[in-house]
Amino acid sequence: MARDESTKTHLENLAILPQSAHGDTTGDAVFAIYPLDQNPLSPGTPSFKLDDVGHIDQVLTNTTAAGDQGIYAAVSQSSTALTGTLRGGYFVATNGTGAATGTVRGVEAKARAYSDTTGAGGNAAMLEGILISADAKKETVTGLRGLHVQLDGYAGSTTTLVEGVLINNNSSGTQTTAYAISINEGHLSGHKVFTRDILLQNGETIDNATDGTVAITSAVIKHALDANDYWTVTQANSGGVTFDSTSAGTASFTFNDPVTVTNSTASTTATLRSVIGSITASTASMTTCTLTAVRGVITVSGSTTGSASCYMYGTQGKFIGGGTLNNAAGWHAGVFAQLDLSAGTYTAAQIAGLWVDCGLANASAKALGAGSTSMIRITNTASGFLPTMISAVANAAYFLDIAAADGTPGYYAANTHTIDSHALASIIKVKVGGTEGYIPVFASVPA
Repeated sequence: MARDESTKTHLENLAILPQSAHGDTTGDAVFAIYPLDQNPLSPGTPSFKLDDVGHIDQVLTNTTAAGDQGIYAAVSQSSTALTGTLRGGYFVATNGTGAATGTVRGVEAKARAYSDTTGAGGNAAMLEGILISADAKKETVTGLRGLHVQLDGYAGSTTTLVEGVLINNNSSGTQTTAYAISINEGHLSGHKVFTRDILLQNGETIDNATDGTVAITSAVIKHALDANDYWTVTQANSGGVTFDSTSAGTASFTFNDPVTVTNSTASTTATLRSVIGSITASTASMTTCTLTAVRGVITVSGSTTGSASCYMYGTQGKFIGGGTLNNAAGWHAGVFAQLDLSAGTYTAAQIAGLWVDCGLANASAKALGAGSTSMIRITNTASGFLPTMISAVANAAYFLDIAAADGTPGYYAANTHTIDSHALASIIKVKVGGTEGYIPVFASVPA
């Protein structure tokens, strides 16, 4: 009585059949293994085939839900200490003497779904072309590396393009979320996270160990358009951050959105400046130039109508009190303008600690009248009274030096009258409480 199929040995479950067409065509099988009970005259596709040019084909159909291996190769080191390289598999593809226009590929692995036809079934939860694993078990391992990519070439070789890794997404189908590289720290096992996500060739690292924060361990970060146009961010050790722009044209930074700088200090002796605009004019001889450390510009092309409440400032400085000021030597101001002439040589120049310049060539702006358009406007609309509107503590030759730009002033005039026998040089026209008046200017100091 014949034995049950399940009790037969592996060799008994295979049939090695002769190939009737052996040698007729290149690629004919010289050795083939088929499942048992195949028709020797028409056995179908073999499970394993070796043809006459050395090709090996293996085609299997897995019937178990747990999965299987098409090829399983295992090599174990004996008790002899390993000094070389132990490989589970070694594949080499070598080009011939002819110039190749195709691709020489050492290994190709593919995971694919069942069919090219939509709705044919065979949906898959995950397709992975290749899984690479390095397992330290419970041993002491000096290095653990999942993948090592090595690019070689003898001296004298020429390579047009060198890429350590090329990632192509050739899918024409719908992809909800796609990443070229996904670094999931401890995602699969929930155990370990990386010290740093990416290590660069000179020791710099890129990491996002904290959600929402990408950390780059580099003193200088450089964004380059080309060799002549780039900008850098430099972090000083125990110091500040410097932004620098280099360009073949005009080097500058342009911010199209509002920039907010927020600082705080609890130090009793701190010197803190939120924004510093600094220019060093070191050119030996400057003829035509415009140097501005900080510039604020508002350009109005629209319109304001009715009771619209609009505040437009080219530059705003504001001091907000709220604590306790009890130091008579303290200096507190919304805008603080300084002029330092402690060094240098001044032979011909126009210099001011605060310069207010108005271009008022528009007749409608002039027609607004006094109090509506002013070169300097001082307001205090609160109910409290300030001690003074203007306070001057300074060494100067004159309190005022006024002159009309076009020679025909509207606010002062020559005057030859006398007051108490004291001759006048001119009078200055003012408005006090909306009423026009005049301030006399004597030609000499009255006796």
